[in-house]
Amino acid sequence: MSPPIHVKVVTLLINGLFLAVGLRDTFSPDTNLLPDDAKMIPLFFGNDKSNVPLQGSYKLVVTQMFCGCMLATVSAAKLATILTNPEGTFLRRNLMVVFGIFDVLFAYLMFEKRSVVDKANADIRPFAAMFLVEGAVFLTDALLRDRSTKPAARGKKK
Repeated sequence: MSPPIHVKVVTLLINGLFLAVGLRDTFSPDTNLLPDDAKMIPLFFGNDKSNVPLQGSYKLVVTQMFCGCMLATVSAAKLATILTNPEGTFLRRNLMVVFGIFDVLFAYLMFEKRSVVDKANADIRPFAAMFLVEGAVFLTDALLRDRSTKPAARGKKK
């Protein structure tokens, strides 16, 4: 059964904004979408302002990348769950597309920002490879595997 219209509207408004904030954090962290929302960054590093990393530092880049991409992923999954096909087979396909796209995006960001992470003597490539493999598998399955409507679902459609 499809969610009622008020659930769809609230999900669209709130998670549409969270998706935008997550993508902003990932690609353009200095851009304000909400008044003073950039002031939340110190919350990740404690109350002491001296602990807040400088713009471009590996701590800030990794935090924004991970938090932004995760917020965008969760928001997109909620939007896909509430606003797309209510039937299980196609809903699962839609979620696999969402997760696959964000896995590939996350892998790309990890490879793209690895020079920043290298400054911390860390190797992010194994994590990037895991995200890339999972994303490719999800997208391949979601986009190439044939799916048909289940007999019970066919009878319910009007």
